[in-house]
Amino acid sequence: MLNKKILAASIAVAFSSSAFAAVDIEADTGSVTFATEAYTASDLNGDGNLKVTNAANILDVTFNTGFTIGNGTSKYVVVTLNNAEFNAIPTLSVADGSASIAQGGAAGDSSVIFEVAATAADIPANATFTLAATEYNISTSSVATVSTSLYETAGNAVNGTLALYSESGTIAQTGSGSSGDFTNEYTSTATVASNFLNFDATATNTTSAVLTAVGEIDITEIVANSTYKPNGTALTAADLITDAQDVSFAGNFSYGTWTLEDEANCTDAGGVASIDVSAGINGDEDGATVSVASLAAGPFYLCLEVDGTTETILKSTYDVTLDTDSLENDLGTIKYDTTSIEVPYLTTFEDYNQRFFLVNYSNSEVTYTIDFVSEDGVTATDGTAQTGTIPGGEMLSLKATDIVSLAGKKRTSAVIEVEAQDVDVSASMQIVDLESGTTDTVVLN
Repeated sequence: MLNKKILAASIAVAFSSSAFAAVDIEADTGSVTFATEAYTASDLNGDGNLKVTNAANILDVTFNTGFTIGNGTSKYVVVTLNNAEFNAIPTLSVADGSASIAQGGAAGDSSVIFEVAATAADIPANATFTLAATEYNISTSSVATVSTSLYETAGNAVNGTLALYSESGTIAQTGSGSSGDFTNEYTSTATVASNFLNFDATATNTTSAVLTAVGEIDITEIVANSTYKPNGTALTAADLITDAQDVSFAGNFSYGTWTLEDEANCTDAGGVASIDVSAGINGDEDGATVSVASLAAGPFYLCLEVDGTTETILKSTYDVTLDTDSLENDLGTIKYDTTSIEVPYLTTFEDYNQRFFLVNYSNSEVTYTIDFVSEDGVTATDGTAQTGTIPGGEMLSLKATDIVSLAGKKRTSAVIEVEAQDVDVSASMQIVDLESGTTDTVVLN
């Protein structure tokens, strides 16, 4: 047997493996990430390594014996750390056995040799060793790994020859604890059947035809999985996000009543008082800013309420920025339950006859609506054919002059919204030059 250099550190080991082992190097799972946001250069030791604590056994390491240790006999386990060192004397445990340190394992060492004795019964090859130390020092620039080997004799263990079984894996590393995400994106759908005055109330984020949650701010989403602080406690959103700060939204805020609520159904039913987002809308109505006293009191929901009769719901995407932390995320989308068909050019010029042909291949009647996007100085007034229905299995022919009246100039562009799946709709336009008789036909969808 080896002369025990640290006899006082000899350990009588429990007869069962740790139930809290976190790092399984056989399966290569459970390695721990320590968040770079949770320490500074002043937390590093003289070697530039970071002291980390094995709180709640998150850094316990498990591995197989790999070879039977007969009852009444002993073998030797060598544990070597790479890009890490022990900052406390380690222990090794295994069912039906005991282990004591034969060499190494002092604070500052990166290797240790254990003598493992089978004291109650044979220790089988598939038994599990558990390595534990209360503290480690790990590199902040390289991954900390561990390699283990089982040897028949002390001499082989010291010389690293004729290993009976070996295994290695990752223990820990440093890295960002932030996922970058603090929102859950929602989609709200305005229906063409309501002439875009109502929402589809069947969506889970839509409370009624006139009230919807555009998106959710949940700062707990910011924490990456299995990320810890050097003291071994789990990283939290409070470590990454300033609790009280201004929150800015971007998107179309030109209509409706906007609030920030802590209820998913957008009803102010207690808890955090409703925050008036409408009061923070900017002059261009393409953004809004509000002050939030505690983001941790959320989740919060950006809510939109329309009157259902006169306020047209407009398509838009929305994003949100936490101003103090300069963090930006997508928040949600308002869309139409339609197939959108872009019309790059629509004219009511007297010498042209422009027609649009809309085909509905489905068996059901569908509704269409045409919206106009004009250049400066052009006024587009809805005509009698600006909205209507297309019978199932039929084609509809629309004259440009019936769709819109144009003042200023005789041209505009448009988007045709059809309440149908894209595969069930086709569209084309045809312009006839009345003077020359030439015809130009363009397939739009």
